[in-house]
Amino acid sequence: MNQQEQINFRELKKELKEVEPLSKENLDIKSWASDLQLWIDLQQVNNPRKIFIACVVTSKGEPRQIIQELQSTGNNDDEESDDSDEDSDSEAEGEANHYPSLAQIVEALETFYGVKEDQNQLLRELRALKIRKNEKVKTFNKRYRSLYIKLNKSKRKQISVLDYADSLENNPEAWKRVSLKDDISLEKAFSVAEKVDRLTTRTNRTEGESSSSRTTFRSSTSYKPEVREARKQEKKDDVDDLVKKMRNLKIKACFFCREPGHVQYDCPKLRSIVEENKSKIYNEHLNH
Repeated sequence: MNQQEQINFRELKKELKEVEPLSKENLDIKSWASDLQLWIDLQQVNNPRKIFIACVVTSKGEPRQIIQELQSTGNNDDEESDDSDEDSDSEAEGEANHYPSLAQIVEALETFYGVKEDQNQLLRELRALKIRKNEKVKTFNKRYRSLYIKLNKSKRKQISVLDYADSLENNPEAWKRVSLKDDISLEKAFSVAEKVDRLTTRTNRTEGESSSSRTTFRSSTSYKPEVREARKQEKKDDVDDLVKKMRNLKIKACFFCREPGHVQYDCPKLRSIVEENKSKIYNEHLNH
């Protein structure tokens, strides 16, 4: 095939529409390269320039920049070693050398991002990852994604929403909401957990502000005799409430099933639902 052939970009994009674009958010280099190689084999493409352009078209952001820089480096090397031979075969060979092969592009990308890691080890690390106490879910999700995007497609299929829910066990509210929504995508689970975390934080902040306002009001009116009497009665009521709470302190109540004797995190009914859903997900993966 002639190296100088005109490339119809519209037709090229149609041919490559099934190739998922490579980006920092979707850094599955092996799957991307495999899809491109399939296209090369089916279309019988042997033009280095067309293969290089296909790599650029199916990438975006930083990966695309890395690929384009490889071609620029190749041009500079060729200019230094170029002689004045007008032989057509030498010109064709020189132009082919301007463009890196798919294998060279893949090697450059994997070297740059350091993704030549043990996939099984990455999978174990991801499943062992846990949110820290008082850590924002949004911050934790960034850590979770940074490991997840290094997995290839086959390993990603082994990560379910319930695996992600297990990593949220130090945030009971987020853990509960995600565990009960096992039929959603992982990205949706990220959003649900972050939303629950924001609402919980906002509620705690509002309660703190209300308490502060009450304290300020009491301080500003404490000099009035009638207010002093009211405050004495309020303190007495507070003491009575405290005594009642101390008496009931040993009685645990579950917010999920409303039964006494345990807390939500240890609720056998909730655990049963989670384990049942987890078994269903794993069985579905095995059947596929």
